[in-house]
Order: sequence, then C-alpha cells, then structure tokens
Amino acid sequence: KRAAAVHLKLPLTAFDMGDGLRARRIEAFCGESGLCDPEVLAAALFRRCGLGFNALAGRVSGEPLLRLLQGRVKEGCLRLWRLDLSELPPELARVEGVRHLDLRYNRLATLQEPLFAHRALEILDMAQNPLQSVPERLGELSGLRRVDLSGCGIQRFPRVLTQLAELRELSLMSGSLISREVLRELPGDLDALQDLEVLRLAGGAFERFPAALWELGELRILDLRQARLPEELPRGLTRLEKLEELWVSHSSWAEEMDALQELLPEVQIG
Repeated sequence: KRAAAVHLKLPLTAFDMGDGLRARRIEAFCGESGLCDPEVLAAALFRRCGLGFNALAGRVSGEPLLRLLQGRVKEGCLRLWRLDLSELPPELARVEGVRHLDLRYNRLATLQEPLFAHRALEILDMAQNPLQSVPERLGELSGLRRVDLSGCGIQRFPRVLTQLAELRELSLMSGSLISREVLRELPGDLDALQDLEVLRLAGGAFERFPAALWELGELRILDLRQARLPEELPRGLTRLEKLEELWVSHSSWAEEMDALQELLPEVQIG
C-alpha cells in the first residue's frame, strides 16, 4: 500500500478511509492529475493493494470490472460469495476459463443470463440464495458435475436437474436464515441421474421416497441428517449396492441406526 501511495502521490490515508471517502479520493485524484479514468485506477488499486472487492465491484463496470473478475479466477474457480449480489454483472459472461462458479450467500432470486455463457462449467455453488425458480436453461450447462442449491428454500425438486447426465454430486439440503421452506418430494425420474455419487437431502421432509431413488446404481453417499423421513425403513436401501455412507443423525431414523446397520452391514451409518 505504501509503495503504491508514494508512486501515485496519494496520501496513505486514502486507502484507510471508509469506502465512500476512498471513492471520492480516487475520483478527485484522477480529476486533478488527469492520469487515468477513476474506474481504471480503482481496479488497479484492487489488484495491487487488495482493496475490498465487495466495495469496489459496485463502483466498477465495463472493461475494468471484466479485468477485475478475470483476475479473481484461480485454477478455474471464480468465487463471488457473500457479495450481497441480487443481479449478476453482464461482464461475468465474458470471463474466461471458469469451471467452478461460487455464488453462495448472495441475494439471487434466480439463475441469470451471464451464468449461461459458461458452457464449460462443472461446479455451480448457489447455496443460501433466495431462489424463487430454477430455469430450464440450466440444462444447457450439460457438463455440470456438482450442483449445490442448499438453503435456497426449494420445496420441489427442480426437474431440470434430471437433464444433467454428468452430475456426480447434488446438494439440496434444507434450512437457512433465508427461508423455512424445506424440500418435500423427489421426482419419479430421479434415476435419470445414473452417474450420481453423492446426494445430500439433509433437513428435508419426505413422506415417501420414489422407487427411482433406489435405482441410483453409483450412489456412494446419502445424507438425510435432520430430515423427517418415512416411518418404515424402505427395503429399497438394500438395492444401493455401492452405498458407502448413510447419514441419518438428528433425523426421524436416528433411533433406527442399529436396524439400519443390520440392514446395511457394509455401510457406514452415522
């Protein structure tokens, strides 16, 4: 920070004030010196001095924001979590090399247009957003291998997820500060996800499970913690031949762990 301040002849305090004052200092400096556009300087200061992305992203747009976003891509992962975003910036569509997009803990009510430009996306983390819908266009991202929609207040399984043939891990855990709504049903064509290995449904409320659940031949981990579950243990569990872990703590099956262990002697029950 000190080196940057000396080089730009900015007072060091310009970097330590509140965001509003910082922005005004940057604008004033650019106006007086004529060196560059305030947005360009702000983006450069972020890269060199680590100014807060959350505060800066709201003031930068166009090419400076694109460079800022591109610079945050690390090993194919772009993390934009906890930024209080209600809309995705259009510049996001032009960021290159994104295979993992982390949008957790924002205010996104749906999946928005810039997301669908990333056809090579493999991991989508949308947990803890107040999603009102999951559009059919999600099926265009056919390479998705992991999707997390936990804590989004989803009551019904988004049918478009069954179109994601490459999906290996799916998290639809219920419970958040955003919504008290919980997942209550699974689709009858869940077995379309034949390569699914991890299914997390913690916190849900299920009166019954569809037969398709027991046809997930590659399923290794089934997470039902804190869930309200059918009274009778389904015999279909024995058809999950590759199941390694079954998590039922604090669920309505929590007191049935011994019976589950007898039913599934090779599976870790917890």
